[in-house]
Amino acid sequence: MSGVMFLNIRRTNMQNSSRYADMLKYYNREEAVDKSQVERMVGYYGRDAAVRFEDGGFYEGVYKDNKTAASELMYYRPLQVYQGVISFRPDDAEGLGFTTKADFADLVSNYLRDTAKILNIDYNNFIWTGYYHTNTKNPHVHFYFFDKSKCEQPLFLKRELNRSRSALARHILNQVDSYIQKDEYLKNEIDRVKEFMTEKDLEFIMQKSIIATAQRIRSGSEMNAIANQMIECAKVLPTKGSISYNVLKRYNRLAFNEVDKCVSLVVANSEEYQKFITATRELDSTFKTLYGNGSRGNYAINQEEALRAKIGNIIIGKLKDMDAMHIYQSDNEHIHDYGRSSLLLTMGSFFSEMNGITKTYLNEMMGYARRVSKSEDKKKKNVD
Repeated sequence: MSGVMFLNIRRTNMQNSSRYADMLKYYNREEAVDKSQVERMVGYYGRDAAVRFEDGGFYEGVYKDNKTAASELMYYRPLQVYQGVISFRPDDAEGLGFTTKADFADLVSNYLRDTAKILNIDYNNFIWTGYYHTNTKNPHVHFYFFDKSKCEQPLFLKRELNRSRSALARHILNQVDSYIQKDEYLKNEIDRVKEFMTEKDLEFIMQKSIIATAQRIRSGSEMNAIANQMIECAKVLPTKGSISYNVLKRYNRLAFNEVDKCVSLVVANSEEYQKFITATRELDSTFKTLYGNGSRGNYAINQEEALRAKIGNIIIGKLKDMDAMHIYQSDNEHIHDYGRSSLLLTMGSFFSEMNGITKTYLNEMMGYARRVSKSEDKKKKNVD
């Protein structure tokens, strides 16, 4: 399947003034061009002026007659002009929101402003005219442009053509609600995950597990399940070097798989995540409309992977902040010196917020930790 949006731009030599006339005559031929004007053009010139519109050209959403276009060409006499056409299948044009001449005039105007930037042409020197044609079943717009400050027009390189095509796609996608909403859903989901990672209950559950010498918590609640999986992550994550979701994916599949499981638990019941996925799938379909299958890759999958990477990095960051990798990767079931001191400090920070029963429980655990510490210190002295 080919893309149903067709964009073609070519650099055409203009050997003499007759070439200018031939080009304008082709664009403005009676059986092809739509000479109706958008309503705001009528308002611009005055309601009665509409009857004087004899040509179908436009520029920046304003009527432009062939006499003006010919005068520009004859005055500046560019040796080349760039000619282009943008075409859609009718059902896809309607689906993307391009149904009137005004819609296409806005699209071309915005697109050519970007094209001027891509070509490094001062827009004050950027001369162009567009023509909306309805002589085929596929609605399409012809346009030409040139830099009035240069007789010899700059070459439009392949990479610049690709950037120009992307600029056109952006303007088209601005017509699609999912494109605008996608970024909102992404931000909302990231904010939700960050807030979840600061939940005191989550930290308490994980620290409760530390006291129990890293035994898994027996509970079916969502938060407990996530805390358990974060503990599994902490057991296998590297304690040194750069750690990120994508680095693990490439170099440490064991750790990556554990982090990815945690990501799946975090997003399992998220409405914002599901909204994001739905929006990217709609956009995936739109990109196939614009480019055809395969030319953009699988947009929806790539976007979801990018979001999962962001969430995975938030989880890794939380584990780093808790120093969880050092704590859960201690030598044996006993709490070693580093883990013990870290444990006592952590418990102390939570102690003031615990209720009476929890304080009693923690007191017993702290007493146990101290006894273990004294026992180990005694063994060391005996060895010495």
